[in-house]
Amino acid sequence: MNNKLSSIFFGFGVFSLMLAPFVFGADDTISFNESDRVIVFAPHPDDEAIGTAGVIQRAIKAKAKVKVVCFTNGDNNELAFIVYEKRLTFKKKEFIHMGEVRRSETINAMKSLGLKDNDLVFLGYPDFGTMQIFTRYWDSPRPFQSMLTRVSFVPYVNCMSPQAPYVGESILKDLKTILLDFKPTKVFVSSPVDTNGDHRALYLFLRVALWDIDGKMSEVKIFPYLIHNSGWPMPRGYHPELELAPPRNLSGSEIIWQSFKLEDNEIETKNKTIAFYKSQIK
Repeated sequence: MNNKLSSIFFGFGVFSLMLAPFVFGADDTISFNESDRVIVFAPHPDDEAIGTAGVIQRAIKAKAKVKVVCFTNGDNNELAFIVYEKRLTFKKKEFIHMGEVRRSETINAMKSLGLKDNDLVFLGYPDFGTMQIFTRYWDSPRPFQSMLTRVSFVPYVNCMSPQAPYVGESILKDLKTILLDFKPTKVFVSSPVDTNGDHRALYLFLRVALWDIDGKMSEVKIFPYLIHNSGWPMPRGYHPELELAPPRNLSGSEIIWQSFKLEDNEIETKNKTIAFYKSQIK
């Protein structure tokens, strides 16, 4: 089957609120039904499409409830700004503008899959800064300051908690609110072995949020998805004829991999969805 654009998940599979934090479930197949409530947590705008556009299609087709949550607006990417805007800038408002551009791309991409405005949540935390917050900014008198936007709070009015300071408590509060309000049965989130710090941080913050709300939710299945790994996947570009295998440098680890294979029409839809992210493609 053509599945270059299918997704690879790995097995820190079921989160039990009563038992150990990680329970491996390699035999679990990823499927959806009408009673499912699915959350996709994306570190940056476009990760939800790259990692889970197939999942979202399949969940919607099964009439499951789907919510997409963007951790950051991806505003700390100077190279993307230069390539997309075709100019150089050091003004913080310009990078906040870039965050708005990326937010709009996600809205349009997710609507093309059938989601609505109220299915999308943007948190607006600092791109390229959330791992520092996780490791250093708890109960801190001075919040983290983003490198390019040079702000220490959520600067976007269309985010969940505008003006929230860049500290661990702010992120944790938002995640717990989302989880308790939506009560997901399945969660797709960036992996803790991703080479991007924001991807690892989102996974870690999610785990802490789940521990904090222990006993307030039923069992949640967690499916981490991988986006960034050195030299993977190769070749670059759109190759639906090729099989997508896990990265070689992780093949000797204890990770138990699961694949979610897409039909040809789902692959094509995923490719069209990714095309909405014009600020990132080049």
